[in-house]
Amino acid sequence: MSIQALREARNAAARDLRNHYDKHKDSWNADHQKVYDELAAKIDGFDGQIAAEERLLSIEASNNERLNRIEERDDVGRTEAGNRAEQESAIMRAWLVGGPQALTNQQRQYLDNRRNEAIRNGTLSTSPNVDGGYLVQQEFARSILEAMKLFGGMRQVATIMATANGASFLQPTTDSSSEEGEIVAENAAATTDTSIAFGSKLIGAYRFSSKLVPISLELLQDSAVDIEGHVRDRLTKRLARITERLFTTGTGVGQPEGIITAAAVGKALAAGGATSFTYDDLVDLEHSVDPAYRARAKYMFNDAVLKVLKRMKDGQNRPLWLPSIAGVAPSTISGYEYQLNQAMAAPAANAKSVAFGDLSTYTIRDVLAVDIYRFADSAFMSKGQIALLGFSRHDGKLMDVGGAVKTLQHSAT
Repeated sequence: MSIQALREARNAAARDLRNHYDKHKDSWNADHQKVYDELAAKIDGFDGQIAAEERLLSIEASNNERLNRIEERDDVGRTEAGNRAEQESAIMRAWLVGGPQALTNQQRQYLDNRRNEAIRNGTLSTSPNVDGGYLVQQEFARSILEAMKLFGGMRQVATIMATANGASFLQPTTDSSSEEGEIVAENAAATTDTSIAFGSKLIGAYRFSSKLVPISLELLQDSAVDIEGHVRDRLTKRLARITERLFTTGTGVGQPEGIITAAAVGKALAAGGATSFTYDDLVDLEHSVDPAYRARAKYMFNDAVLKVLKRMKDGQNRPLWLPSIAGVAPSTISGYEYQLNQAMAAPAANAKSVAFGDLSTYTIRDVLAVDIYRFADSAFMSKGQIALLGFSRHDGKLMDVGGAVKTLQHSAT
């Protein structure tokens, strides 16, 4: 079955489930729940098949994006963009396999031309050497950043700020959630409000490392292997995992301040809630967030919590989870969209396992450069390996100061 057919079958099942729910929600019973469970299981099966197909399609999409960037960057047509993409891939492979000395004079000239263009256009913030890789800082590095956006939960919901350099700056903050205007009588003066206060939060750029990634010479030399894709995937996952974790739970001391760290507790569970929570607890969490923020609110939790929520019922014994229908409606919990984030805690003593609110008030800052270095010293060559090391710079802060995001915290016992 094609991916389009899978999507259509999945949407049909989701539509049937939602129609079934809407038709019977005011008189829900065990028979209705049985039909719901059967349709939900069918949807889960389709989702697994679709995810596998989408992983394959993402490779083609990445290649198309690269060609689009080269067309725009160099002001050339599709055919020439393809030629330049092949040339840049050949240079990248040669550099990975043999280091800078493996590049031909023609390839070095191509790199010099690209660097000079970048300097003229003001897009080269530092002057990389061939050991760091000229193209690594441009196309290859940009692909890594784009892939990181698809990896975890925070980049799906946060506001992304891209800067050309890593200089720290202050972002102003203020809380207007309790302010209101006034009625002024004829010929009367308007009141002067001196209570408005502005603050600021410092956004920096912490340096993240992929750690050294050893790669065997056999893998590098096997022309059947997509070595660029392999390297990009390895570096992306390493950098994405640590940044996603710290954007979620970072302390803010020598590292980004995570959204869960910065957000206030909206619902603290009483004793006995160390590993579980109820529908009523979710209602309390929702209403701990001001209605002004709830219009854009989403839930965020990890997959273990989603599994619990899919089985949870509301006060009338109806399921909380409804599946998405492409182009029509998103998946929801109690009517709110949700975002999976595997860096969030599972239900446990004192853990904050659920977040709710306007998650876009969290800002992620990316410095648009990823440096990749190649190591071929005796520590690796004696094992028939080279090693790659990637650096990238990021920071993250919850910029809201009015309580846009709240968390559910489990009890100690």
